[in-house]
Amino acid sequence: MKKITFLLAVIICITVSCNNKNLSKETAHVLIVKKYNYPTAIDYDIFCSDPVHATNVIRAGLEDKGLVTVKRTLKLRDVGKPLIEFTSRAKSFLMETSVNDRSYYIQKIKIGTENFDKITKMDFSKSMNVMIVEYITIRQYNVFGKLLKKEANEEKTNIDYFYFAQDGWEIVKRKDAESGRFSK
Repeated sequence: MKKITFLLAVIICITVSCNNKNLSKETAHVLIVKKYNYPTAIDYDIFCSDPVHATNVIRAGLEDKGLVTVKRTLKLRDVGKPLIEFTSRAKSFLMETSVNDRSYYIQKIKIGTENFDKITKMDFSKSMNVMIVEYITIRQYNVFGKLLKKEANEEKTNIDYFYFAQDGWEIVKRKDAESGRFSK
């Protein structure tokens, strides 16, 4: 039921935004979430055959938590093979990795999520003929966030430029806003 209500709210906001030259916070929120697909995963590449990454995994305590196993000794025939192996407990953190990356023993993992929080400022720039919207996203790190030495949530300030086109408000690139060229 909540999804249907949210979907109707999105449709109403988009319909209203197409006919309204004033950009509301709600419309900006909907357009930002739609463009960047919030909440979005924060990914990180682990080079499983790299001794430095193996050391970082051990220091982050991921082996003690049962998420990975790390080979501490190598035989000559094992050079270039993975030192880090992920356990079944880590499956929920593993992300799809390209065939090329897998051939080099690189594993993409999810270290957290980034969520839209709130719009903090909206200013109209007459010189660029755009609405400048500043907003905050919150990055929430999981246990693998320790690889980046990130354990707590952090706020990130973002800026987007909105241009009122024939179809309604749309987000444009900063360089396009500064030059006056408004292309998608």
